[in-house]
Order: sequence, then structure tokens, then C-alpha cells
Amino acid sequence: MKERIGDTPINVLSKFSCLSVLTVLAHAVHLTDSEIELLAETKASISYRIVSIHNESIQRINQMLFQ
Repeated sequence: MKERIGDTPINVLSKFSCLSVLTVLAHAVHLTDSEIELLAETKASISYRIVSIHNESIQRINQMLFQ
């Protein structure tokens, strides 16, 4: 998506003020550190299915939970 629109989905949502405590993102396990910080600042939530993700993604989820 970044190649097509020039930015990541999280940054696009942020530019349009779509990230807030009312926002729930599906999966969202391939995030950069800055995107994780942005989600933490806006108090957006992530919904994921733990059995469908890989170990590396679990580490990122733990990082998000404890920010």
C-alpha cells in the first residue's frame, strides 16, 4: 500500500484523524515502532486472533501491550 499511495495505512488513518480510543484495527501485526507509538498515543485498539499469527508477531504484540 505504501508504494501505491505513498504512505502506510496507519499514517493515512492518522492524517485523516481516524485514530482514537474508538478505533479498533484488525490484526495490525506488521507495524513500525513509530506506528506502535502513534497507536499508543491515540489509544487505538488492535484486535487479533492469536492462533493465526507467527512468533515474531507475538513479540511485536507484547511490545505494543507494554507501551
